[in-house]
Amino acid sequence: MLLDVGYALQAGSLNELVEMDGKVFELHLHDIGYISDNKLNAHFSIRSSEFFDPLKEIVKKDSMVSVFEYGTNVTEEEILKEKELLEIFMANPT
Repeated sequence: MLLDVGYALQAGSLNELVEMDGKVFELHLHDIGYISDNKLNAHFSIRSSEFFDPLKEIVKKDSMVSVFEYGTNVTEEEILKEKELLEIFMANPT
């Protein structure tokens, strides 16, 4: 199963889906938020290490494909910050 983390967060079902241990083989990673006029933007960069906390059990697998999705308003600086957060998390996922 492919788990789209941003949309699972939006739907409030991330923790429930994470419990499907053994069935998730690919992650689509992006944060959600609002832009001007309260329009939902579901493809923000990840801005906090806490984003990864619910994913700890999933990433313990030997092989996990992770795809980062970005909206057109995400900057290179935001992407590099996200990369740094992911590297810290992957160094110690427990």
